[in-house]
Amino acid sequence: MASAFVAELARRLQGKGAALAFGLLTDFSDAQAETSAGDAALLSQAEEAIQDLNRRYAAEAGGGFFLFHRSRRWNPSEKIWLGHERNRGKLADLNHLLQGASNHDFQSIIGDRTQLRAGRYVITLDTDTQLPRDSARQLVGIMAHPLNQARYDEKTGRVTEGYGILQPRMLTRYAGARQSWYALLNNNEPGIDPYT
Repeated sequence: MASAFVAELARRLQGKGAALAFGLLTDFSDAQAETSAGDAALLSQAEEAIQDLNRRYAAEAGGGFFLFHRSRRWNPSEKIWLGHERNRGKLADLNHLLQGASNHDFQSIIGDRTQLRAGRYVITLDTDTQLPRDSARQLVGIMAHPLNQARYDEKTGRVTEGYGILQPRMLTRYAGARQSWYALLNNNEPGIDPYT
């Protein structure tokens, strides 16, 4: 988590949406020690950026802004200090927190925690993914549709109808489509597909 990276993530959180809460799930970079020089300053910068967003925009955004930051853990197989299970671990910890559990790895949680239990859906994005205007509203609308409501079967202990996860189609931006040979060879044509 670098200083310019924190500033960019905070800037991206400023997208407006009625009753949407925006959050960053962060870990420090992998390191040879549990703490590194600059960790405290970097975390402080991220916390201040989220608090500033809440002061300036939370009332009009409806949901507010959050920071969920985890400290490093020793990973014996990789022989390095890192965020436990990386992205999967962050999402698992967030899920536990949203369900009301207190056993999570978050070292710092900034934002109005009372709003966390009120949410029905979580939309996750990687740092290289953009959420186009109004697409969050469309995703929530699709998930909220009665035909997509998950039906949980007590006997089998699983969802038997409906959907619990929605994964929209990913497209490459024009700007990134030809930045490397890998992108050129492995991506579809950039932009909007007129047949979808």
